[in-house]
Amino acid sequence: HLPFIEFTLSYKEQTVLLKAETIKTDDTITPKKALEFVRISEPALFKKMTDKYGFTGEIHIRLLYEDAPYYYVGIIGRDGKTTAFLLNGETGKILAKRES
Repeated sequence: HLPFIEFTLSYKEQTVLLKAETIKTDDTITPKKALEFVRISEPALFKKMTDKYGFTGEIHIRLLYEDAPYYYVGIIGRDGKTTAFLLNGETGKILAKRES
C-alpha cells in the first residue's frame, strides 16, 4: 500500500481537492542521491563531459514504480549520445546500463 499526496487545483472560482497515490515511499532515495550513485560508479563518463566551465551534458532523472521504486538516470552528451541507467530506488544499486 502506497501513501497518498493531496493537492488542490484551482481554475477561476472553482477549487477541487484531489488525492493521488504517490510512488515515493519512506525508503526511496532522493534524486540527488540517485545521481550521486551514478557519478561515483561512472567517473569517466562525467569527466569526459566536464570542461573548465563545469558539466557540459544534460541529465534526466525520473522516479518510476513497478512493484518497487526505481530511478531512470539519463546522461546526454553534446554529441546526442545517451547513457541511461536503471537504479533500485531504495538502495541506489545500478541494475542496468544502456548506451545509445
